[in-house]
Amino acid sequence: MTFRRILVAISVFLLTIIRLNAQEKSSQVDSLVRLLSAQSMELIEKDGVDYRKVTGPARFLHNDTYLICDTALWNVNTNEIFAISNVKILQDQTVLTGDRLTYYVDRDLAEFRGSLVQLEDKDHNILRTEYLDYNTRDSVAVFFNGGSMKDKEGQIIESKSGTYDSKTKLFTFIDDVNMFTDSIFVKSTTMEYNASTNKATFGYATDAWHDDNMLSSNAGWYDRNKEIFLFNKSVHGMSDTQEGWADSLFYFRNTKDIELLGNAQVTDTTRDMSALAGKMHYTDSLSQLKMTRKPAVIGVVKEKESAPDTVYFGAETLIARMQMMFQVNAAEQANSKARVEALSTDAVQSYRQRAAKEAAEAAAKAAENDPNHPKPKKGAKKSETAEASDADVDVASGKADEIPLGKPEAASKSAAIKPADISQDADTVVVKSDSVSVATDSLSMAADSLSMPTDSLSVPADSLAVGTDSLAVNNDSTKVNFITALKNVKIFKSDFQIACDSLEYSGLDSLVRLYQKPLVWNEGRRQYSADSLYAVIRNNSLQKASLMSNAFIIVQEDSLCFDQIRAAEMLAYFDTTGALTRFDALGDANAVFYLQEDSVYATVNKSEAKMLYATFKDGDLDRVYYFDTAKNDGYPVAQMTREERVLKGFNWLPDKRPRGKSDITPLTVRPSERRKYAARPRTVFTFTDKYFPGYMSGVYKKIEKDKAEKAKREAARKEAEALKANADSTGIVNAVDSLSQALPQVDSLNKVTSPVDSLSSVTDSLSNNAAAKDTLALTQTDPKEAARQAKLAARQAKIAAREAKWARLDSLDAAKAQAKADKKAAKLRQKKLKSYLKMLDQQKVDDARLEKYKAVYLKQKEREDRKAASKAARAAEAAAREAAKKAMRGTQDAQTEEVDAG
Repeated sequence: MTFRRILVAISVFLLTIIRLNAQEKSSQVDSLVRLLSAQSMELIEKDGVDYRKVTGPARFLHNDTYLICDTALWNVNTNEIFAISNVKILQDQTVLTGDRLTYYVDRDLAEFRGSLVQLEDKDHNILRTEYLDYNTRDSVAVFFNGGSMKDKEGQIIESKSGTYDSKTKLFTFIDDVNMFTDSIFVKSTTMEYNASTNKATFGYATDAWHDDNMLSSNAGWYDRNKEIFLFNKSVHGMSDTQEGWADSLFYFRNTKDIELLGNAQVTDTTRDMSALAGKMHYTDSLSQLKMTRKPAVIGVVKEKESAPDTVYFGAETLIARMQMMFQVNAAEQANSKARVEALSTDAVQSYRQRAAKEAAEAAAKAAENDPNHPKPKKGAKKSETAEASDADVDVASGKADEIPLGKPEAASKSAAIKPADISQDADTVVVKSDSVSVATDSLSMAADSLSMPTDSLSVPADSLAVGTDSLAVNNDSTKVNFITALKNVKIFKSDFQIACDSLEYSGLDSLVRLYQKPLVWNEGRRQYSADSLYAVIRNNSLQKASLMSNAFIIVQEDSLCFDQIRAAEMLAYFDTTGALTRFDALGDANAVFYLQEDSVYATVNKSEAKMLYATFKDGDLDRVYYFDTAKNDGYPVAQMTREERVLKGFNWLPDKRPRGKSDITPLTVRPSERRKYAARPRTVFTFTDKYFPGYMSGVYKKIEKDKAEKAKREAARKEAEALKANADSTGIVNAVDSLSQALPQVDSLNKVTSPVDSLSSVTDSLSNNAAAKDTLALTQTDPKEAARQAKLAARQAKIAAREAKWARLDSLDAAKAQAKADKKAAKLRQKKLKSYLKMLDQQKVDDARLEKYKAVYLKQKEREDRKAASKAARAAEAAAREAAKKAMRGTQDAQTEEVDAG
């Protein structure tokens, strides 16, 4: 053991000596400059100083760095080298070139000066300047008085000063930094660019521009490999129509997705609307914006006859997406069309018409079977028969009873319609019989009262029909918006409020659909509830609402009195100001109305009917009409308990009504900062124009060319759409022309028989001008028509050729993009394969190590087992010997006893 310790100590001592000698030798080598080659060298004296003048290309070596030049003056006393003409430094694939250089050997510092100094690393990133210092020991370059760097892909970064670390491949740019990458321009105070990771890091006061869009922050980075931008710390962005803020913003350039985090806000200045959330994520491929973390949408509604109002809309999750009409799922279009048709139907009017028709048929049948009724003569005219039958029509089955609500003072709630106000229309049945005069008057009043609400709804119905018709257009590029709100949905506007669990809005039908116990409040004292609720909202105003299943309307008259209407389904109609004008209760309608007497609610009127409808005037109930088996009772309020005053299912919930902005979101809309950021200076590439002349001007020309091409393509697209629309109408004209040519006996279309005349009228209505008529009158041999058709065909061929060219260019671009993506995918697969093979190798090593451990363990266990067996054998042998000894001693003792006894 002593000998081993001595040997180890001697080995450590020798290694220490060798290491010290190596360090000393290395230090000595680094401190020496060696001249490797030159054509000649001579000693000269200049200004009393001795120099070694080296000419010819000269090659020096110091710190593993080569210095190459045409001429060098070497001051041996100060250990300085002055290199002149074609100066170059080579160190580990980093190349520095310039006109002249002063190299301070003792300081390991090379000072480049001249009209152009260039540094190029192994990745072909080129830095150009006029002033550059390079430390050959640390491999760090410092430039000042302006410099510009261009990488192999054409990215530009310039600044007044900066550094380059050759070991870490890190460029640092300081003061007035300007950057160009692809079509994005960036300006900042500081920036770092890591050439090994291809990542740029921005500093304070960073601005980025893409076309006319601007994004600003105080920190961030850009990963070129992943094509991801991050901007954080006071992020602000703006376009020509939008302005946004966030604490952080991610921009995924490959997918064009955007994510905003922390107090995010996007304001649409054209519509005076803002979206706020703790997190926003925009998916470009879906044209979808998803907002979470207390999101809200706040919009200012400007109405002509009143002051601007603000709408607040919030939920736990808000999702907005946009699709072209032709991209919308067919099932979704069909569902929307069905909803539009259902809401466009006036259930009360349809019921009234159906009941009147059935009553008229029953009356006509009864008249035929009545022997006292005069039979129409065989030759009588149809109109006379109709008049005779109309005289005896009984409309009891379709009557609308106007039931008085109690006292005369309640006329404002159930006013009778004067006969003079009755308007006769196609649906009104004239009754002359005195016995049914009351029923007839009631039905006529119902028809008259329905005429105004129905007419007032004609505009929404037509606008809904437009949405329905648009569903049938194929390849329609009309933009359709969809909104989904999930969990704890709330909407606040001064004249209406909404609360529900979830909400859906479709631009196909302009319907807002509320689900899971929706509640709607109107004018503060009206509450609408149902299992689900559909609302038509146009021009920021509630126009129509459909309450489906367990519909309930409550109107608060005072703190204890509530008018109530309950039915299986209800429809409510509103005017442009959001005031309730009419409602229909369909299916088992029940109503409770409180009647005022001397400004005191003294009577409760309770009614039942199959269905009812009511109209409102100036916010108060004007008329109520009941259909089919109506029941009506009045009770004094003082004699009724609270349970008797309300209908089953009554649930007045004022606490759930949003009271204002604070109930929707804690976030506040920021004021516009557009002027502040628009005044910031844009990128100016002064040093790039100097050191890479013509490069940025080429970039600007390319950008302008791309813009012009884009505008040209857009204009051509619009022109093609216009031509297509004209071609559609021209197709009808050509069809009529071909039909006219097939009739040789007709000289002009004016003499064509009725089928052609009908086609001519259709064409006239489509063309809507005299020129179309002249076109229809042309014959097949008209040279002007032939020239026009040839010109149109040539124009369409030219457009088709241009479209084909663009399609070819687009396919080439797509092929390039696909090749790039395939290359990237192959590289990723190779990387994964390499990682997988490495994992397999490591697994083999681990398995081998495990097998080794198992072998050692088994060997050790076998040895221990043998030891244990040997020990057990020795113990058994010892026990046997001991037992033999005891037996022998027992025999001896027995023999001794026998001897003693004998």
